[in-house]
Amino acid sequence: MLARCQRPTHAIFAAVTAMSLTCLVALAPFFSPAQPAEAAAACPATKSHLVPWKGGRWYLSGMNVPVQNGGFGADFATVEEWGQHTYNHATTESMFAALKAKGVNSVRWFVFLDGRGGPEFSAASGGAVTGFDANTLPTMADAAQLATQYNINIVFTLWSFEMLEPDSSAYVKGEHSGGHRDLITDATKRKSFIDKALVPMLQYQIPGTSYTLGTHPNVLGWDIFNEPEWGVSDLGAVNSEITQPVSLAEMQRFVAEIAGAIHRNSNQLVTVGSAAMKWSSATAPGATGNIWKDSALTPYDAQGYLDFYQAHYYSWMNGDSSWSYSPLSVSWQAATYDKPVVIGEHPANANGTGLSVLNMLNGFHDNCYGGAWGWSFEAVDASGVWSDMATAIGQFNTANAGEVTISGSGSSPTVTPTTPTATATPVTPTATPRPTTPTATPRPTTPTATAAPVTPTATPRPTTPTATATTPPTTGTAKVIYDDQLATGWADWSWNTKVVLNYGTVKKVGTRSISATHLQQWAGLRFHNASPLSTAGLKKISFWVHGGSKGGQSLQVYVENGSGGVSPQVRVTSPKANTWTLVEVSLASLGSPSRISDIAIQEAGGAFNRTFYVDQITVAP
Repeated sequence: MLARCQRPTHAIFAAVTAMSLTCLVALAPFFSPAQPAEAAAACPATKSHLVPWKGGRWYLSGMNVPVQNGGFGADFATVEEWGQHTYNHATTESMFAALKAKGVNSVRWFVFLDGRGGPEFSAASGGAVTGFDANTLPTMADAAQLATQYNINIVFTLWSFEMLEPDSSAYVKGEHSGGHRDLITDATKRKSFIDKALVPMLQYQIPGTSYTLGTHPNVLGWDIFNEPEWGVSDLGAVNSEITQPVSLAEMQRFVAEIAGAIHRNSNQLVTVGSAAMKWSSATAPGATGNIWKDSALTPYDAQGYLDFYQAHYYSWMNGDSSWSYSPLSVSWQAATYDKPVVIGEHPANANGTGLSVLNMLNGFHDNCYGGAWGWSFEAVDASGVWSDMATAIGQFNTANAGEVTISGSGSSPTVTPTTPTATATPVTPTATPRPTTPTATPRPTTPTATAAPVTPTATPRPTTPTATATTPPTTGTAKVIYDDQLATGWADWSWNTKVVLNYGTVKKVGTRSISATHLQQWAGLRFHNASPLSTAGLKKISFWVHGGSKGGQSLQVYVENGSGGVSPQVRVTSPKANTWTLVEVSLASLGSPSRISDIAIQEAGGAFNRTFYVDQITVAP
């Protein structure tokens, strides 16, 4: 879920086809709350539903780590444009200690995401991979070593669907953010990734040990791609930010060749973070079929199979009597899986399930799934954080210690590292997606700005908000950005900010407002439109702001024009506690932009971690 959940978002994270994330959130009340299957069959005595590892079969109980310290794609690699590298030894040790205290055995940790930080690309060779920066492999190795101390098993997630978004600029997201369709479709560039990044990563020697990253006993496996279905044209669920999706056959070939290379160069497991049971089950009501089964992958590479499946779960999947992709309603047996299935993402706060967190966790287990990873350890969206499920997962792990407490040891591979050479005729999808189901998942929106303040290009001229206004901003011929929901074409591109777009308790106009919590300095509540609006005849940005229970937030506003131009920042008066205030920022003070693609309300270096509310955002005459 990254660019998961506001969806990266889950977040670290997205709207698809004609449905936006806002629509899904709005529709969620109409989906039936998930309920455990009435009488799930007893789980196999052979434990074939559990994940094979270290000579036993285990239930993977843990958390997602989409970003550490707000570093989207910069946990291990470095976003060179603004020197962002957020992995921290002490932070990781503290996280592992907290997880171990509650009996957690595994984490799913994101590495490249959209490619902004790594691997390294050569402009001269048309975007082929050349290797890594100095931080990537040493910090992955450090995480593996710390995992040993706390008996945590890591599944590293390599890519996410954001890699298929359009190529970005150095300033906006990083020079190498998105635009990597050719890594999937171009055989030479796929090989460059395998030869220059994947195999060297697996062969990287862990300092002070006899292990490599590909043989380390606390690196359980590799998740090749997070929610690839949002970038596959054949499935009718393409994310609205992806303009050049790939075919299902192209994605299957990419997965198979990467899986084959991992199997030849490590003794670890391989999986894919499928967005929903819809695409991994042949018999779940309304499902397309299992597009990740062996027969769909091994024609491309004989060792290109997955060792276990994933199915992500959010409330939009609850369905009704005709369809359901909820693992709380459809058991592992009823979905006729032929391998273990880990619920790779689920809301840490059980949002939308109709269950307590503990009952949700018990529901996954009772329906014979092979594990569940909560979304997410750090706050990235409204799906919850570690503290929301710490008590419940501790109780669950204690009750199921025999399946959760991983023991045993792995063995090193004896094969000689090679790269795949097989080619194959593309596999044709064998089922047509049914159009009666939602085609998006609440994911964290992709952070799209640096964690540092935006540098003004002119001296900002603060405007003084009218704090005593008693009427909402004029709408007349104004362009509405938010009015109970984001207007058509606008998407949540916030970063390092917890956002709820349909908050119903505190509102000024209508029935909903935006709840926002900047999680660190220079975080931003940001909205983006791929088709910038013209400001002809318009003079100001207008919105209501409420300071929540504390008030005193430090805020500034800036805009972008869609062509790389960024306005000055304009400070606004701090919101007051429990009070709505009208804020009006003149376009003149923002450099008189002729069009606006992005509007950001940024933390200005003062009091963060204080929830505030925003309502009725317009660009007005």
